[in-house]
Amino acid sequence: MSDDEKDDEGLLNKSPFFKRRRFNMLSDSLKGDLVRTNQLGFLELAWATGILQSADPEPAKAYLRKYPQEAVTREFASPWAVFAWDIETLINMILTTPRKAPSQVGKNYFLDTTSFFAMHATVSKLRKLEDAEFLLLADDKLDGRQEMARIGQRQFPAQQGAFHPEVLFRFLSVYNHPAASEMFAAKNGISIDEFTFQAAQLFFLFLRNSRIKVPSFRQELEKTSARQRTLDLISIPIDQARVEARKLFQNAKASAHGLRRVAYQPSLLRKYPLVFDKATSTYLAPIPALIVSRMTSGLYYDLIVNQAVMARSAQRFEDYSRRLIEAYFPQLKAGAQLRYGKNKMGQSETPDVLVLDDNRLSMVIECKATKQTFAAQFSEDPIGAAENALPQLSKAILQLWRFFAACRSGEFNQYELQPGARGIVLTLDDWFLLDHSFKPEARRLAAAQAKEEGIPTAIQDVPIVFMSSKGLADLMAETDLASMYAILDAAASDPNYEGYAPRDLGRELGLLTPRTRFPLDILEVIPWLDTIRTR
Repeated sequence: MSDDEKDDEGLLNKSPFFKRRRFNMLSDSLKGDLVRTNQLGFLELAWATGILQSADPEPAKAYLRKYPQEAVTREFASPWAVFAWDIETLINMILTTPRKAPSQVGKNYFLDTTSFFAMHATVSKLRKLEDAEFLLLADDKLDGRQEMARIGQRQFPAQQGAFHPEVLFRFLSVYNHPAASEMFAAKNGISIDEFTFQAAQLFFLFLRNSRIKVPSFRQELEKTSARQRTLDLISIPIDQARVEARKLFQNAKASAHGLRRVAYQPSLLRKYPLVFDKATSTYLAPIPALIVSRMTSGLYYDLIVNQAVMARSAQRFEDYSRRLIEAYFPQLKAGAQLRYGKNKMGQSETPDVLVLDDNRLSMVIECKATKQTFAAQFSEDPIGAAENALPQLSKAILQLWRFFAACRSGEFNQYELQPGARGIVLTLDDWFLLDHSFKPEARRLAAAQAKEEGIPTAIQDVPIVFMSSKGLADLMAETDLASMYAILDAAASDPNYEGYAPRDLGRELGLLTPRTRFPLDILEVIPWLDTIRTR
């Protein structure tokens, strides 16, 4: 047992009073540091830290006065590694911690925002605080499996890289359609294509600049320019950022579902990845990758107010899923939803995607574009937080059961089911990342309705796989068809693999093959990509 493990075990056995006092002391110490920090300077330090540990660290070296050479690394296990989720948490804290004038000021009073050492020390304090909070909550029978799911939701998206081709293609094909673009343009004065083009340019600019001054890079000085409209959409003045971040924090704190943890607070940067400094007329992007997130999955913020647009986006998700399956496995035919039943006035609908292998159904997929809320990802009560979305997941299960029952009874006879045909609930967001709670609850709700409908128990025992669109894409990229089927079967039927991501399960079973390129043409959704490449 290591010294750290011995320390953790010793702390775990301490009294609740000791743990609470330790947590409060660590919290006061960290907040004291943040209060004594220039906020805009800290945002620049956040940018420099991320760039220093990126593929091109040179721009950060020009900004940082002090940093150890060992910190210039992309190694996850490095003791000098500082992660994007650490930085985002600290930015949330610095925006929400009340400011107060110092009673006295010494030479070391303010945090040096040009020193990597200052950021590293602050992150170390944050991690100790998070650990102390975890030990404090462990006394309340914290669900360790659900904690792993929260950690995964916090960390995994930041590890996939900003320009992940599947993520780009998925969200832009789903959210950028004529009705959505028309609505977006009417509201914001630019099309979605123009917005994503400008946002991508800003992302690349901020890979090399900690600040961008308006007159130095705007080609058109009119306030109606596409660049300025994009900036207005994704930026917020620092003073307003404090107010809005505080509102998010207070709403989370008052949540009925327990959004109180230091590490799991909603982030203003997800909607406004740029901060505007009025005093210098400059924009800052403390975490440039969040610009790309805002122009892809973040389009949800702009479209959610129109349910007709969102309904069309859900249909686009079904279209994307069919295309993706056929692109990875051309021998499969992924068909659209069909109607069946003798009574034309009361016909039923099949699930959204019918996958044919040798003219027999090998996979039957029900797609759900239901948004996974922040509370459902991170609260202490994820089931309660997802109370509006869980019925949608249970409906997906029911739809699959109804279809399998119709196939067994002969009511649906257009295609034959393969022996062991797989039912899949496929989600746009990653609902099931290391999760052990949503699936059982969705099944429970579906089973209650199935009993009322008289769906045979044997049909309810048909294994169903729950996975995200990204999980399916990752799996198809690293398997042949037979291996993919074997992995899906294990995921559906073996409780030992509950919570595994499909690709991770494939690695566990030794069934992965060398990764293939994303098969769809990314220029379909970002036609401006070559324009940026040539600049």
